[in-house]
Amino acid sequence: MWLNNLFKKVLFKFRYRRNILSPYTANGYKGIYIGKNTIIKKFSSLRAQKKDTCGKINIKNNVSIGENLHILAGSGKVVIGTNTIIGSHFSLLGGGGVNIGKNVLISHNVVIASSTHDLAKRKQSIIKSNDLFTPISIEDNVFIGAGVVILRGSIVKKGAIIGAGSVVTENTTINKNEIWYGNPAKMQNTKKTLKKQIEQEMVKYLETYPFHNIFILYKIKDVFASKYGGTCTDRTIHFQKILKKKFKNYKVSIKLHIASINNKNTHTILRVKIDKKVYFADVGMGFPIVKLLPCNKNISFTSYGIEFSTIIDTDKVTVFIDEHNDNGKKELMCIYTKKQPKKQVMQNIDNRDSYIQNLPIGNKLRYFFINN
Repeated sequence: MWLNNLFKKVLFKFRYRRNILSPYTANGYKGIYIGKNTIIKKFSSLRAQKKDTCGKINIKNNVSIGENLHILAGSGKVVIGTNTIIGSHFSLLGGGGVNIGKNVLISHNVVIASSTHDLAKRKQSIIKSNDLFTPISIEDNVFIGAGVVILRGSIVKKGAIIGAGSVVTENTTINKNEIWYGNPAKMQNTKKTLKKQIEQEMVKYLETYPFHNIFILYKIKDVFASKYGGTCTDRTIHFQKILKKKFKNYKVSIKLHIASINNKNTHTILRVKIDKKVYFADVGMGFPIVKLLPCNKNISFTSYGIEFSTIIDTDKVTVFIDEHNDNGKKELMCIYTKKQPKKQVMQNIDNRDSYIQNLPIGNKLRYFFINN
């Protein structure tokens, strides 16, 4: 028997001499498979056999795993998908079965455990307690931060993100594209709710910072991003800074953009790009526009008793307003959807003193604030 095991050991070490850097330990050689171009760094332990139980470890092609890997398959099956990258000090207890998909990124000091001890019988010695097994599934394109612990029965679906230091408790399901963190981990955000959260920030901003043209009437300069409110430019630059700080860890582009009022490029707004979809945010208007305006479909909504609507043309979004008075529905502004160079936008903003007479409010004082 020992001679047979020695032969398997020598064959295993020869077969995977380019895949696993020495020193390392392994047992249950028959149950271990390592794909092409996969690299496992030093001080790793691969165990497909525990006492009388035999499991399987299947690490696919083009996988990179850091130092101090520890995989204990027990009687379960462990699969790590193609192109997955795993940091150092990674521990996996696979007795209940663990399936990790393709293109998964796992940081350092992560623990994935598909088994635990049955602690229901408190009078029984913990050492003698039975093991409980439930499979863990981690789908493609998932990111798992440093120090995360994922416990048995958990399902992490495609595109999800788990923040550093989080503990995903037993039988937790993290749905597609959701963002979870904390101990215990809870859903904090999803890529799809970024739009909704930005709209919530818009309402909050409208209720906090007033619109006024005092700065420009008195030719007070250098007040961009003013916490005291201001014109469309002052407020929009300030709001841009708030959004960039709040959503700095998300894939959202927030750029200044110039819109047209009465056929004159006098209005500053934001061009917001979320997951390849473009919207426009306007917190600088003297009207409560509380929704992101998409450039791919017409929308209508009512805000504080005022009805807003949009009509999409080939290269522009026209925004209409109906205050439900004798004036009826009228055009509020026109937004050309093409991305504008930053230099062009800033030049327009720098010249704002020169077009005060072209503003809809002219040189009259105007003040707007939502008070709830």
